[in-house]
Amino acid sequence: MRMPDSGMNDARLAFESGDPATALARVDRSWLIYGHQGASFLKGQILLALGRREDALACYWAALAVNPRNAKFGYGLAALLAESDDASEAREVLDAALTANPEHGPSRRLLTRLQQGATSSSGRTCESM
Repeated sequence: MRMPDSGMNDARLAFESGDPATALARVDRSWLIYGHQGASFLKGQILLALGRREDALACYWAALAVNPRNAKFGYGLAALLAESDDASEAREVLDAALTANPEHGPSRRLLTRLQQGATSSSGRTCESM
């Protein structure tokens, strides 16, 4: 019998080996069978690799809603928001991530970079939250 996380591991391995289409199918199957806290974040990474930026944003928001104290989830969402010219919202997400985990280096570095000259929000809305 497969362990509950093996489906997520299979999805992660497929993604890391450069096969996002297979990874997406595996993460979806694992999510349906077992449910998994990290599934939303991994699915967001996979969707981003497939060029589905808006879908990735929705998954990152979902991951953060399940675990708002996870600095990795907050950083991933903030980085994508910053790339989308939504620096104001990215800073808010980073502030929350750093409140939960003040020592998260990637979040600190991104926040510093945004504070040194990022543009303001693009006005994007997130319908799927």
